[in-house]
Amino acid sequence: MSAVWPAFSKTGRRPMMTSENLRAALVEYRETESYRGARDHSPRFSNEAAEERKLGILRRVMIEYLVLHRPIDFREWLVGLPAHMKRTADWGNNLHRVKPILAIMIRHTSSAPRLESV
Repeated sequence: MSAVWPAFSKTGRRPMMTSENLRAALVEYRETESYRGARDHSPRFSNEAAEERKLGILRRVMIEYLVLHRPIDFREWLVGLPAHMKRTADWGNNLHRVKPILAIMIRHTSSAPRLESV
């Protein structure tokens, strides 16, 4: 995964990331890391990738939510999430992806505390 480096705040102390760069980092994770280990390029895998983009925890609407609200822990992510997004997300198959996604959020948020276990 190529690195998307955050800009620094005017004080030069805390890293910040533009919405566009954060969005790009989340999409890159979805497109690369979330499919790592899938050596199969069969139509079945293509269908699973398309389904992930529609219903996965990093579908377009979820990425927009994350960019807008910038949660830095799982509780914060779920508390503000609209009910229809909670219901339609495939949490069971994607829970292992929550921690890496939150790590991206923390890395690119100006008030970044340490990631606690989810």
